[in-house]
Amino acid sequence: MTNWWVRIFGIGIVLLSLSACQPAKDMAEIKGQSGNAIIGGEDVQEDNPLANLVVGIVRQSELDSTDLSLCTGTFITPDVILTAAHCVPDTNRPDLLFVQQKTELSRDLSTMLPIKAFVRHDKYVNSPSLIKNDVALIQLKEPIPTAKIAIFKIDLGPIATSWDFIGLGYGRSIGTPGTSIGNGTLRTTTFTGLFFEPDLYYFKIPMSETHGMCNGDSGGPALYKAEDQYAVLGVASYVEKRGDIECSWVGTYSNVQFYRGWIEERLKEWGQ
Repeated sequence: MTNWWVRIFGIGIVLLSLSACQPAKDMAEIKGQSGNAIIGGEDVQEDNPLANLVVGIVRQSELDSTDLSLCTGTFITPDVILTAAHCVPDTNRPDLLFVQQKTELSRDLSTMLPIKAFVRHDKYVNSPSLIKNDVALIQLKEPIPTAKIAIFKIDLGPIATSWDFIGLGYGRSIGTPGTSIGNGTLRTTTFTGLFFEPDLYYFKIPMSETHGMCNGDSGGPALYKAEDQYAVLGVASYVEKRGDIECSWVGTYSNVQFYRGWIEERLKEWGQ
């Protein structure tokens, strides 16, 4: 892992998955250009409880070891991470994934969390016109004592009006094409959901050039806080754009409540 790259995976003109890659820049250089946003948010400090809820995920290409993609994931048990299907390899190669629990990601291999296995949804679809079932689980070799667990077993009714939640991710902080500013720094902000239907596999958020999720935030959670606990309501999947500015129109999350049964079945298979 000599370089960290950031690139948008091709999902056609309208749908852009949020994993990332870009002309080679090491993490220190990207950090030095960092703004103060997820887009429009703030950096998460080490002593913030949010820092222990998530991890940064780097996926290495099978064909090119310098072709790396950045994502975010959420602890749902001390050794299982919920993320997006497009954040894990197409083949069963755990050695192509690198997971790190830090607010500022680095290339220090000694800080990587060893991975035992991963599974993506068996009906995952990623085409120019449709992205669906974009959820996956990563199992670590050992439980992480410092992990803060997000509850995924939730039962919400329909929400017809707008509603607020916490967004969290390691993505870049500007939507200008060809940039990686802010990549690898954990950030948070408040997003507004446009609707919520328990039986619908997704929900959406409005975005702008100054507020939204972007490349590297893929797999990151939509969180709701109740007292001292967090519930994960969604998994960042893709954005829709208008014009030249990426990450500036509508963002889509996979609905965790819709996929609860799938998650529970996979955990059962892993003896949890």
